[in-house]
Amino acid sequence: MQAGWPLRVRKVGRLAGRGIVLVAIPLGLVVLAVAGSLATYRAVQAAHGHGTKGYFVDVRGASGRFQLPDGQVRRQQVVFADPPPGLAPGAVIPALDTGDASYVFPRHGSRHWVTDASILAAVAAGIAAWAWFVPWRLSRRRRGKLAAPGASGSAAGAALGRPTVLAAASDPTWATVTIALLNGDVSTRRVNAALRKTADRADYPLEIMVAIPLTEFDRTSYPVSGESTRLAELTATVTRLVGANGVLAATLADSTAWVFLIYTGDTGWLATFEDEVRSAVPDHLVRFRAGRDPRWRAYRDLSRLLPRRVRDRVVLLVVVPVIFAVPAARYGIAWAAATLVAVAAWAVTVAFAPRERMLAAQLAHPATTFAVLCGILATVFFPLGAIIVHPASPWLCLAGAAVLAIAVPAALWPAQLKFYARMRARAALQLPGLDHGQSG
Repeated sequence: MQAGWPLRVRKVGRLAGRGIVLVAIPLGLVVLAVAGSLATYRAVQAAHGHGTKGYFVDVRGASGRFQLPDGQVRRQQVVFADPPPGLAPGAVIPALDTGDASYVFPRHGSRHWVTDASILAAVAAGIAAWAWFVPWRLSRRRRGKLAAPGASGSAAGAALGRPTVLAAASDPTWATVTIALLNGDVSTRRVNAALRKTADRADYPLEIMVAIPLTEFDRTSYPVSGESTRLAELTATVTRLVGANGVLAATLADSTAWVFLIYTGDTGWLATFEDEVRSAVPDHLVRFRAGRDPRWRAYRDLSRLLPRRVRDRVVLLVVVPVIFAVPAARYGIAWAAATLVAVAAWAVTVAFAPRERMLAAQLAHPATTFAVLCGILATVFFPLGAIIVHPASPWLCLAGAAVLAIAVPAALWPAQLKFYARMRARAALQLPGLDHGQSG
């Protein structure tokens, strides 16, 4: 029973994940789209002065009841959209009821439609993204199965014009990401991104992990330069020894060990491979671990950390500014537009500036980096505060955001300086001819 339990758990997890992706997410987006459309329509009606005229009687905050001019209470629990500052219990405000499920609106016109329309636009973007990625991936997977029934993955991949694992191994596209670990160390992870699009990975279900603990450290717990030079040499050696038997998919390097992730389809060559690797590093302890990973989960976990330029730019240039501009719209379209521009200003820089140049600039000008970080956090905290402190003055919200934007980086700055020190020390770990991914 215990032996079968992990497999059963994985099957249940896969079914639950598919249910969420294929049913729960699209159903939730459709419900949000319908509700958002109705809410936007009701808010637009109010902006044009259409609806049942009456009065909003405040009970607590912006919540209260709506009553007709003759004193009849029509709705007991409603929220007044765009409430004025200083709204106190017992206040009576002329209002319009357009049939919205939650809100009544001011008679003189309402800007609440801006918020509803922005949320509806974000939901529409989510529906478009789901419709593009999920059915598209399912159709590609289905075409791969139908391309050559009963044939190997390489044959199906050739039919679809997708590269094979061996082709990706012979012409690798190395992508690098640097991650600051909780213990203060810095881990450099390199992944062959060309393997993402291969169709015959099922032909290489065996995972081989080669770990080489390091034995020499400097005072900052980083490998000495001699060890770092050997990393590039050993990577080339492992790649040569794997040859046509499989592929070197990823490498990991930190101050304690080097790890090589290899995938193969058979084990007949592993004995010779182990002997050759041990001969290449006779002064180190070399550990080998073999297991089945037909879905390449270890590779996928590492590749998720790598930047995907198109997706990341869409998120930074479209999704992130809209997400933060929507709550800022509670203070009016001018504040929403200002937030959109402020967020987009740093989002454009992050989307298009080379990551290695950004890190180099941080290392060279830490004081400027602190100021820039405070500005970025202010653009994030202001719209979040608009949700919490509204209907208080937007200037009060902006002042609170500025205080938090300075306090948070100041509290974390000692740890950030340690990270910068680690990044300067790890310069010896950089492999020649490789580009950086994102840092942090």
